[in-house]
Amino acid sequence: MRNFSSTGLKNKKSERIFQQVNKVNQPPKSKQVNTGSSEKSNSDAVRPNTRKSAENFASLNSMRVETAEEDVKSEEELQKEEARRERLENTVNEAEKVRHRKILKNVFLWSGIVTILGGFLMGRPRENEVPIEGESFLKGYIRRIGESLTTSYDSAAAPAFGEKLLPDPLPEPFHRAHTLVIELNDSLVHLVWDKEIGWRIATRPGVKKFLAYLSKYYEIVIFADTPANIAQPVVEALDPYQMALYKLFRESTRLVKNKMVKDLSALNRDLSKVICVDVNPDAYSLQPENGIPLKKWVGEKSDRELLRLMTMLEELAIFMTYLKLEDVRPILNKLRSINAEDLPLAWETHKAQSKAAFQAQYGKAGATPKLGLFAQKQSGMKDVFTLIEGTNMNNKIFITLFVAYAKEERAYFEKEQVENLIAMKKARDEQIEEQKKMIEDMKAKKVKMFDLMFAYRLNFFQDNPTAVKSRESK
Repeated sequence: MRNFSSTGLKNKKSERIFQQVNKVNQPPKSKQVNTGSSEKSNSDAVRPNTRKSAENFASLNSMRVETAEEDVKSEEELQKEEARRERLENTVNEAEKVRHRKILKNVFLWSGIVTILGGFLMGRPRENEVPIEGESFLKGYIRRIGESLTTSYDSAAAPAFGEKLLPDPLPEPFHRAHTLVIELNDSLVHLVWDKEIGWRIATRPGVKKFLAYLSKYYEIVIFADTPANIAQPVVEALDPYQMALYKLFRESTRLVKNKMVKDLSALNRDLSKVICVDVNPDAYSLQPENGIPLKKWVGEKSDRELLRLMTMLEELAIFMTYLKLEDVRPILNKLRSINAEDLPLAWETHKAQSKAAFQAQYGKAGATPKLGLFAQKQSGMKDVFTLIEGTNMNNKIFITLFVAYAKEERAYFEKEQVENLIAMKKARDEQIEEQKKMIEDMKAKKVKMFDLMFAYRLNFFQDNPTAVKSRESK
């Protein structure tokens, strides 16, 4: 007989009905009968089974009709439920839209009220204000509103730590005649990604020598354009010996036209003696005459920009000190007129031009250089072919002398650095040997930690008799 399954039915009731029907329709288990039974008994046994099967088929058909009707009803209920859910969602969305429109209306309304009230308060006449002749009431209101907005913007864009970023200059002999402000990121260090370590800080070639050597001539200020919580650990690792006296960060910059600018006038230093080195010219846009552009460093090992800049700044400091020049800006302007992108190269070019000009004037046969100071000081410096006052140099120009002096200073510095390294290594080796010797003595004498503690307490009471008396009194 056909076995009906409940596959495809949607409700559990239909499934239970078909399980019962399948159970009824299963053929009965065969029973062993005696071989001696008659054919009449067999026919009588078949008839009840046939009648029972017909009844089962009839009941099955009625059950199928009822199940189909129930399936139709369940599908209609599902459709009604989905329609009700859609209506509910549409109602909720409409309510949200209405609520958002109300919020926007309130925002625009109160914004307009605050704007009108703020404009009225900012544009009202000040006390003891002298009226401008010919200015109407409306123009005066607009002018005062603009002045108030400018004042508010300046106060918001001002450095977070006030207008005086550095303390007063140090007294002699610690005072340096000139101040060197230099950027940290991509000037002295650069972030490098390492697949094994992750982000690490790479230092520019020559940065240690740059800071250590120029600290003899300049008051160095590291001015980073990143926040202090990020740049402070980097600066401490870069300059552990405090060659740079001061460190400034983004909190000390000023916002000008949506750009972070370093206001050199807030350094509490004479601008005629300030030099700013940065990879971004916008950083010194408020005082462009004090700026020196530096090539951005992205990790090249063959980079020599800091060493070239160090040579130029050293010779410039010596030159200005011997000639007693007060303002560095005319010299930088002169170099910018030669090569605005590479001032160290412009400095070398200017020295070569000065030598050629001196030889053209005093290199003729029979000509002797004039004694005294030969320096045309128009706004600081115009030409650098200069003689030393009160000396006869035999056609040696001053620029050659101070270049030679700078080379000697660098050679002495490098020699001193090597000697310091040797001395530090020797002191470290001696310290290691003393520690090893002390450990061996302790092992030989079988000294334990308790013995050391007892000896320390004994020495303490011997050195402090009052402590012994107070202990006995207790």
